[in-house]
Amino acid sequence: GSCYAVSNDCYHWTRPDLGEVEYNGSKKNNIRANYPEGGIFEDPSAPSEERYKAMGAGSGWYDPDTWEKLDKEEANKRWDAMHYEGLDYHGPKVVLRGWLVGWTSPDRFHGWKKIEEPLADYSVNGGIVAGYDKANATYYAYMQPQGFAPEDKGIGTGIQETEIVRRANGISRTKDFRHWPAPKLTMYPDAQDDLDIAFYAHNYFPYPGRTDLHAMLTPIFHHTTGQMDVQIAFSRDGLVWYRPERRPIVTVGP
Repeated sequence: GSCYAVSNDCYHWTRPDLGEVEYNGSKKNNIRANYPEGGIFEDPSAPSEERYKAMGAGSGWYDPDTWEKLDKEEANKRWDAMHYEGLDYHGPKVVLRGWLVGWTSPDRFHGWKKIEEPLADYSVNGGIVAGYDKANATYYAYMQPQGFAPEDKGIGTGIQETEIVRRANGISRTKDFRHWPAPKLTMYPDAQDDLDIAFYAHNYFPYPGRTDLHAMLTPIFHHTTGQMDVQIAFSRDGLVWYRPERRPIVTVGP
């Protein structure tokens, strides 16, 4: 679940007893109840009851022929059979289907409500960072492209988002928080990167006091070792990104 902590300086943190969730026989802890599973941001354009919003990923295992939702036991059985038997397997299959989930709250602490309908009917992954762009009166969200063509296309006919095989970085923008187009590719592992890396999240933040400089802490997952470190990227407009030093600024400790 989600836990709550407070700080006056971002270095020293206190975990208050909230009394909301029982854990190990006690409610004396800082675990939140009915809390969104995603990053939270303030929406100055919204009515007071939806002043704060959050976005996250929903998913489930399905039969690709009937779209019947499968329980975990049946899904695992099919998944193992498909992988261990390979081309020799001809039984029922399973696929992971995903969608985008949204929440709203008047004060970002109480009264969180899950929006009933998905914000988008395509697969998404964790590490979503969303916000409201006052200058353009639009919502934005950095998330992973998942093989779906974006509405915001380039000049030509190439749609590289549909060919992504490694986790990468994309951005989606919308005027309507309850309807999000598939993200446009913005940053991806390329020929200068090791073959085993993937971008696992998109920790975006505007540079303090500037409107023409943006930054992003990108967790780099190394498939060969199973370890993760963090690189930093910069952008002038939030769309075109570059990594000036392709080395970790947050390294793996002992």
